[in-house]
This record gives sequence, structure tokens and C-alpha cells, in this order.
Amino acid sequence: MSRQQDRPIEFYTDRVSSRQVMGEAWRILWPQYYWITLGICLLGLIVGSAAPMAVLMGPMMCGMFICFFAMMRNERPTFEMLFKGFDMFVDSLVATLIMVGVSILIMIPMAALIIGGMIAAGVAGEQADGLAAGGVLVAVGAAYVLAILAMVVVQLLFTFSYPLIVDYNLSGVDAVKLSARAAWANLSNILRLTILIWLISIPALLLCYLPILLVIPVALFAQALLYRRIFPGDSSGDSSGNSPEDPYADPRTDPYADPDVDPHTKKTGGYQLDGGANETGPGAGSGDDVWQQ
Repeated sequence: MSRQQDRPIEFYTDRVSSRQVMGEAWRILWPQYYWITLGICLLGLIVGSAAPMAVLMGPMMCGMFICFFAMMRNERPTFEMLFKGFDMFVDSLVATLIMVGVSILIMIPMAALIIGGMIAAGVAGEQADGLAAGGVLVAVGAAYVLAILAMVVVQLLFTFSYPLIVDYNLSGVDAVKLSARAAWANLSNILRLTILIWLISIPALLLCYLPILLVIPVALFAQALLYRRIFPGDSSGDSSGNSPEDPYADPRTDPYADPDVDPHTKKTGGYQLDGGANETGPGAGSGDDVWQQ
């Protein structure tokens, strides 16, 4: 297991500005890294979709985060880095299977409820009971909306699973557990960034889908930057995958941090690999920094 068995993995819970993160992602990518990153992301998604049950998506996502972390260290990403994700195949596969399994467990009762509601509405309609049929259809619609919201929340809780495998060499199980804890404590941060990405993607989708491909590298890199703001790690250049040259690895050396804010006062949560946690809930923390708005 990783070195984090000896000490907790800390994460921040301060508010992070989605606009600042997206702007920073674009500033770093364009023009030096954008086109190579676009090629890496597209190849990773194509390879990841080539096998059923997303078996290859985990290694490809890990490979993409290896590239993203390299760019944070001012290193040029390469296709070789992308395929280094296969070095973490087992852990990423375990994390993927957990995500898929949880999603299925949520969808099965929801699907049964919706199907049962449709049958009940059909029976009420045959009995010429329009009011009952309408009520059942409204309930079915509400259940469908709840199912979608539940799936969105579940996916958001797994946001940090793959970067944690890359960054801290965690097992798939530990990465999913820590991701859920940190994402729950930072749910408002993740939601704001997700909504902003959706808003940016809508015009691209309306233009015959092709432009959405151009948004992918910026959106994924923004997620990596958000991860690094929440999990700053350290600047020791050790087995965590960080480098002394990584300005995002330590808030004390972050060139984009507010000089008027003491990094030691930032609100944090912690996770011990035996299961201990110390976070304060969704969107916890209200400290102000340059990433807010």
C-alpha cells in the first residue's frame, strides 16, 4: 500500500471558483498543450469505450490524469503517459466496477418503480379512471427525476477516484471511499464546476456535436485542477506522484493563491486508510481565496 498508511490524506473544503478553474485550465492549455491534449483525450475515450462494462476506461482515465499532472509541473504530455495508465489497471478496474455496481443498485429499484407505475397507470386508464391515471403518471415522472438526480450525485461522489489512484497509489476500494468523502465535503464546488461545463457544452452540442470534442480537454483538465485544489498533496517529489516543481502541490508555493490568505488556516478534512475521516459535510468551509466567486 502507499505511504499514506502512516498518515492521513488531507483535503481542503474551502470554496473554489468554477470560473477561475475553467479560466486557468484554458490559460495553461492554449496554445502550447491544447492540441496534444485533445488528441490524448480523444484516444483515451475511444480506447476506454472499446471494451464492455467500461473495463478499459479506468486505465485510460488514469493515463489522462497522469498527463494533466505533468502539465501542472510544466511538462509536455505524451501518448506514452496516457498508456502508463495500464500500470494501474487492477486498481482502476476495481474502482470502475464499484462505480458501475453502485449505479446499477440504484437504478434497479428506480426502474422497477417506474415500470410498476406505468402498469398501474395503464390499468387505471382501462378502468376509465383518468384522475388516478394522471396521478400515477405524475408519480412516475417524479420517480424518474429522482432517479436521474440520484445518478448524478453518485457520479459526482466518484469524481476523485481515478486521480487519487494516480496521485497516492491507492487501491481501487480506498480511492472510491476517499473520493466519496472528499466529494461529499466539496459537493458545492463540484456541482458549480459541473454546471459550468454543462452550460459551455450546450452551445457546442447544438452545433452538430462536433464542437463538443473541442471542449473535452478543457473540461477534463479543469476537473484535474479542481482535484489539485482540494488535494494539494505535498511538494516533496516522492511516491505520491508530485514533483518539487509542481506549483499546485503545496498551497504555500501556489503562484495563484491569494497572498493575503494564510494557507495554514484553510479548512481541511482528513482520511486515514483504516477508515477514519474528519470532514464537515457538503460544501464545508467558507474561507475566501482567489479561486472564489
